[in-house]
Amino acid sequence: MMRATALAVELSWSAPAECPDAANARLRLTEQLHGDVATDARARVDIVAGDHGWAATIAIDAGEPLLPRTLVAADCDTLARAAVLVIAVAIDPVAVAQSVGEIDRLPAPPIVPPPLGGGGTAAIPSTRVRASTPTRQPIPRAGPRDRDRPSTHALRIAGGVGYQVVPAIGGAVQLGYALGRPRWRFEALAVYQPPLERFYEDGTDAGGRVQAVSFAARACPTPRIGRVVFPICFGLEGGPVIGRGLGVARRDRAVAAWLAAQAGLGIVVSVHRVVGIALGTEVLATLARPAFHLGSRAQLFRAPFVGGRALVGLEFRLR
Repeated sequence: MMRATALAVELSWSAPAECPDAANARLRLTEQLHGDVATDARARVDIVAGDHGWAATIAIDAGEPLLPRTLVAADCDTLARAAVLVIAVAIDPVAVAQSVGEIDRLPAPPIVPPPLGGGGTAAIPSTRVRASTPTRQPIPRAGPRDRDRPSTHALRIAGGVGYQVVPAIGGAVQLGYALGRPRWRFEALAVYQPPLERFYEDGTDAGGRVQAVSFAARACPTPRIGRVVFPICFGLEGGPVIGRGLGVARRDRAVAAWLAAQAGLGIVVSVHRVVGIALGTEVLATLARPAFHLGSRAQLFRAPFVGGRALVGLEFRLR
């Protein structure tokens, strides 16, 4: 068994708790390099959870800096082993080859001469073996390109407050689906605004109860820092606004269309491989502003020019 000794490699290792720690990585690197490095070297490894498993960014300075390299794997332990191997090969490939060990050689089969018959002689077969020429194997890439990575799918449920169709603070419930790619995502949302009541300021009980259902489609670039994704979204949202009269004998129902341009900034923090905490703020610039009134009375309210929401919820990644 190989005994680990002091290693002249400055290794900076950052990884989540689910992955091998820095001490484990240094031990593996020492075993790969036989604990002996002729020159000082520096390496940095940052492992983060991604949409497709785990990703490691590796930077190595073994006399002269090398370009950073990224590896992707579904299993973090496998990814850590690969990262250590990349560092060891960059620092001292001969030592790595020695650590692999020699290939076991099979003993040559015994030569048994054929029996002689009829006074004749038999030729002893040649034991010379032709050396095979090793074939050069292509070196696999560190990880799949962005366009080759599979899409991800997620469902979101969130709630919060908003200043939306009715010019008053009210609740909001949001359900959503997200189709994700490494650098962007497309979202389809359904938003429900629970009923709000508005009354005329004439001392009567006349007014209206209004609720709204809207649907949104938006595209979002998704910058990432470690386990945190920051969707920056732009899209359109619209749907029916449903109002019913209050404090009057005839409580008719009225339906009008509402439409707004939407911009939002979100934060999704991965707390598990398939679960994330989602926070978001949205700004709504109204394009179609429905107004409501009772009978021949004056206008009760009209949708505001600008609205917004603040939401918090959970996001469940399907794959």
